[in-house]
Amino acid sequence: MSINTIAIIGATGNQGQTVITRLLESDILKNVHIRALTRDPDSLKSKALQSRGAGRIETTEADLNDTDGLNEALAGADYVFANLNSWLDMDKEVQQGKNLIDASKKNKVKLFVWSTLPSFAALSKGKYTHVRHAENKALIQEYLRDSGLVWVGASTAFFTSNFLLPGYVSLREAESWTISLNILDAGRMLPMTWLEKDLGPFVTAIMEAYATGDSNVPYNQSVIVAGFRASHAEVAAEISKQTGKPVEIQSQHDLMPTEMSEMLETFNELGFYEGESVPSAFVQKNGIDHSTLASFVREALIPGLRARGK
Repeated sequence: MSINTIAIIGATGNQGQTVITRLLESDILKNVHIRALTRDPDSLKSKALQSRGAGRIETTEADLNDTDGLNEALAGADYVFANLNSWLDMDKEVQQGKNLIDASKKNKVKLFVWSTLPSFAALSKGKYTHVRHAENKALIQEYLRDSGLVWVGASTAFFTSNFLLPGYVSLREAESWTISLNILDAGRMLPMTWLEKDLGPFVTAIMEAYATGDSNVPYNQSVIVAGFRASHAEVAAEISKQTGKPVEIQSQHDLMPTEMSEMLETFNELGFYEGESVPSAFVQKNGIDHSTLASFVREALIPGLRARGK
């Protein structure tokens, strides 16, 4: 099956850029045109995208609230990869997702791949209902399931990039590391998603499989995109192992938004993606690249912390 154009929604964000980077590295997809949909084609990030890929990338203005403009932006697209940033407009996200699905269907998109999350309300059997960014994704997923499009959900987990947030991990004067947690249990095992090593390879593998006619694709279902499971205590131990410095985990019970506290309480009580293979069976069966705890700490976490001098 031939693919000529892949449209990327959220192209200038972390997920979109990660997917684009991996697509450009694919030999199978080397002749594919990438259409990067962005709110502002004149932004620095958009212009930086245009300079990549030896002419294979074009940036196109698209407003997810503008159905006519969205239909035009997706004209001729064979594939879509979409990531909606909940934090830009939480109240409009669900309708924006529906608009995108409708435009994809109208343009006869062959495969719709999107970044998603499960419902925390469903996971907690109604106990935690305020994790809005996840609930929005779940509502969009229901609409996608009934749309008639062929789709694959890239269901992300705990982002490893959280460890590089200011103050999350720091180097103290005594040459020891500190991990600052709030209410999250340091011993709770969680699946971890390193975007560069997990999401990019997964999405690219799905598209390569379609391009080569490989039937071994998890169509019309969501697949967990995570390279490994680890607790914060295990991350601390790995940092200590690789640096030779002690690591202390500190609990700081600061006030936080209900959305975040309910998400962390769900993790503490129920875990996340319990009972599912990490990496997924699809990744393991097809030998797709994925992250490991040791490689994340060695290649991203320690260099990132040292680069900022903390």
